[in-house]
Parts: sequence; structure tokens; C-alpha cells
Amino acid sequence: MASQRGNRTDRGLVERLRKRGGESILRCIQCGTCTSSCTVNAITSSYNPRRLIQIILTTGLVPGKEDVWLCATCGICVERCPRNVSPMDIILATRCLLFEEAGKIPPDSSRALRSVLRFGRAVKPRANIKERRAALGLPKLGPDSGDLSQIRGQLKAAGLLRLAKIEKKSARRNSK
Repeated sequence: MASQRGNRTDRGLVERLRKRGGESILRCIQCGTCTSSCTVNAITSSYNPRRLIQIILTTGLVPGKEDVWLCATCGICVERCPRNVSPMDIILATRCLLFEEAGKIPPDSSRALRSVLRFGRAVKPRANIKERRAALGLPKLGPDSGDLSQIRGQLKAAGLLRLAKIEKKSARRNSK
């Protein structure tokens, strides 16, 4: 499924997202499992990953630029998607595009970015979650070293790795 505008197919945004890690976007069937699983949506119903993907696919436009930065990168949507779409990766790819256009990220997102660089997600998984998953025979949370290297590579390609280092140095200077 490509994004549609009347009878004309517009694949520009979809293809740009696919090149930045959102290659699974075309598998989305709009079932809403990502949204019903989303920890951010549980707090603020205005954040809706299914709707973000729908807007991209149907309009070829980047949806609510503020909303894209709300994703906590917890990965629950990735685990629960019945089509292995990885909404989180699509949202991260969208962030990369927004950064390429604007050259900056919202201030609240820079701390989360540093966490993604370190742990592969914006919030470090709690120890009790790791233990519960192990007891249930579920795979470990978080990327292995190869995945983390790939995440860092994608962030570097988008220029976000450089930005995270600049923001970190700036925060250190401001705290002195």
C-alpha cells in the first residue's frame, strides 16, 4: 500500500522513511494493536501510533510533528504487532526526517536520545521487568550489541549522534 492522493500514488515520504529504518511501514493493516498497547497513549490519548502511520500512508505528509517526539521507544508496539510492522522504527525514522529538515530536536527529547544511544530505547527497562520476562521464557528486552550498533549507525546517518554529543557537552557546561 502506498500513500494515496486521489488516484495518484505518492511514495516520496514512504520511501524516505523506508530508507531510514521504517521499511516495514507498507505491512501495516491499521489494526490498532500498537495504539492499544502504547504506554504513552495510556497517558495521553492524543498520541496514536496507528493514526500517525495512517496519515503517512494516506497523505504522504509527516503527521503532528510534536506527536512524533512523544514515543517512549518502549518497544511494546513492536512486540505486539501481528504484522511485524515495528511502529517504533517508523516513528524513529520520522524523527530522523524531521531532524534533517529542521536541524534540531525538541529539548525534552535530547535526554531520551542519549538513553537510546546507551540502551537502545528511551527508558531503561526496570530490573523486575527483566526478571518477569525471563521467568515467562520471553526474550530479553533491548537490543544486543549488533542491534545497538545498528541503532547508533542510523542515528549517526541522520546526524542525531552528533547532536546528542553536542547537547550532552552543553548540559555539562551549564551545570558547572
